[in-house]
Amino acid sequence: MAVAAGAEEIRVEVLRGAPSASVGDAEISARGGGLRVDGRPVRQPFVVEGPVRLGGRSLPGRVEIWADDGIVAVNVLDLEEYVAAVVASEMPAGWPDDALRAQAVAARSYAMAQKLARGPRARAHLGASVLDQVYGGKARGEGAVRAARSTAGEVLTYRSAPIEAFFSASCGGVGESGEAAFNLAAGSAPWLPGGPDGDADDPAPRLRWVVEKPLAEISAALREAGRLRVRVRGLEVADRTGSGRARKLWVRTARARVPLAAVELRQILGWSELPSLLFDVRVESGSAIFSGRGSGHGAGLCQWGARGRAARGEDYRSILAHYYPGTELRRMY
Repeated sequence: MAVAAGAEEIRVEVLRGAPSASVGDAEISARGGGLRVDGRPVRQPFVVEGPVRLGGRSLPGRVEIWADDGIVAVNVLDLEEYVAAVVASEMPAGWPDDALRAQAVAARSYAMAQKLARGPRARAHLGASVLDQVYGGKARGEGAVRAARSTAGEVLTYRSAPIEAFFSASCGGVGESGEAAFNLAAGSAPWLPGGPDGDADDPAPRLRWVVEKPLAEISAALREAGRLRVRVRGLEVADRTGSGRARKLWVRTARARVPLAAVELRQILGWSELPSLLFDVRVESGSAIFSGRGSGHGAGLCQWGARGRAARGEDYRSILAHYYPGTELRRMY
């Protein structure tokens, strides 16, 4: 199905770098800067009208394909179809409707902000992974579709511009500021102040967690990342953000204490291996024991918190006002 005339569309990069791929019934390969379909050279972009399957996803709209250090595939689709798909990927289908609606508005706002930042004619406005928002292709589940339809066109704005409405799984009872979470300039994201969030996300599976990592494993990971060549003998939090999350760590070696950004350690060990930066750490018997709360960066919408608030009877407008204070909810199309 092509994007309807006059609809708001979004361009999502769903594949990059693969030497070949199956798109529907066609075999596509990239070689020497050129694109081949079933062995025959074709002009770029090669366009396939959806729905079509690519990389395990069923993609609506259309798919545009280029050769650029491998295959680059971009799904061009109606923004509301995209929003429904993000909601279906980011939240369980059985969650309260107002939590799903809050997620729909946040996803739409983030997408619109990226589209404006990159320009409507950009090859892609955003990607399909957690680095932007998870997009798994055509939405499954009536709740996600209903959430997108019932909030269609609604966008969170600050001074009339769509905001980057960041969100994470669980803030662990306290939200992080956008400045601290993403190293933003002071005052650049006033709608992401962070602060106490109460007990709304109490049922979250990783509200409280403990992760044990052998120091030898941490040493190997830092060495592989080119960050530290010597053995790690200790680890401690050196500095925290206003929300209590680790900002800087001291990595103790045999001869020195080496500073390391906490977010860098989390990236090196793996985002899912160290669920958040809201942790304490101690060393026992050759292992670092991280005791923490929450999952994700903690800025903006707390998904489990939104679930808890909706279950208590808050509507999506109230939920959004709590997590993005100072914003205005506007219908932009």
